[in-house]
Amino acid sequence: MKKIILIFVLAVAVISCKKTGSDAKKSELATLKKQQAELSAKILKIEEELAKENPEANKKTHFVELQKATKGTFTHYVEVQGKVESEQNVNILPRAMGPITNVYVEPGASVRKGQLLATIDDAIIRKSIDELQNRLDLATVVYNKQKNLWDQKIGTEIQFLQAKNNKDALERSMATANEQLSLTKIKSPINGTVDQVDIKVGEMANAMKPAIRVVNLQQLKVTAELAESYLKAIKIGDKASVSLPDLNKVIDAKVSFAGRVINPASRTFSIDVKIGNSNDLRPNMIALLNIIDYKAKGVFSIPMNIVQNDQSGQYVMVAVKEGDKTYASKRAIKTGLIYKGTVEVKSGLTEGDELIVTGYQNLNEGDLIKL
Repeated sequence: MKKIILIFVLAVAVISCKKTGSDAKKSELATLKKQQAELSAKILKIEEELAKENPEANKKTHFVELQKATKGTFTHYVEVQGKVESEQNVNILPRAMGPITNVYVEPGASVRKGQLLATIDDAIIRKSIDELQNRLDLATVVYNKQKNLWDQKIGTEIQFLQAKNNKDALERSMATANEQLSLTKIKSPINGTVDQVDIKVGEMANAMKPAIRVVNLQQLKVTAELAESYLKAIKIGDKASVSLPDLNKVIDAKVSFAGRVINPASRTFSIDVKIGNSNDLRPNMIALLNIIDYKAKGVFSIPMNIVQNDQSGQYVMVAVKEGDKTYASKRAIKTGLIYKGTVEVKSGLTEGDELIVTGYQNLNEGDLIKL
């Protein structure tokens, strides 16, 4: 019994000691937290006092790249796709009916204006001409005799007039027959190269079907269609750059024709740019036209990506130096046309302004910057 009582007393003493130790730690922790709060408050107060004494010390420095604003020439181009054409590209249609008797050329042949390319059967017309010639010869003899008699005051005037009228009528018929005979000869209307032959000997000539195509590659042009909004901007003589992607070639030229009639279906008008001759150019090749439609000298032009917007409008960030420090500053601007990532600035900049071209995205008015 005494042992049990002793054990109980010892257990109570241990528990009492443990409880007393836990309370001490809690008390110590509370004291430390109070001291921490007091220190934090003191630190914050000192930081605020220092910030007031030296406001720049706590400002974050932003690293940027600058570009000077300088005046120059801003050029805007209209870009449009066109195609190469020959100014003389002729599909020759037969002007007479009948079988083809001869074809004298092949594709690729060089021909001269008036050169005979093919013939159509003319046998019937020649027989008519022979018959007309016999009648005309007789009529001419009769006319000459009647004229001699009339000159001598022999015979009647009506006999002379009838002979003259008969001869004149036959001469007109002969001229018509000879014209019909000439239509059986297919001739080249231009100097050039035979591009296509669509007839064969023995086939019937068809006035609705082209027989031979002749192209003059010495007089080439690029044709394109522009939206009617450019009607006032594009005029004859404007400089143009012709890019031929298939040949990796660029040709400098000028607008040679600018239509003034709007296509009601596409709301476009036609333009031509003459490009002269070249051995490697062919009709219907794709060409890209760049035509100057606006040019301004003595203006600012800057990268379009540095122009930002807020509720007040467009602006750029510029660097402003004060003493030995440089700050970011907003500069309100008004812009004009844009071409290939460059925009014309109509107002807001002055010569020598330091534009922030890298690192401008997160800048605010008065931010400290460094190159």
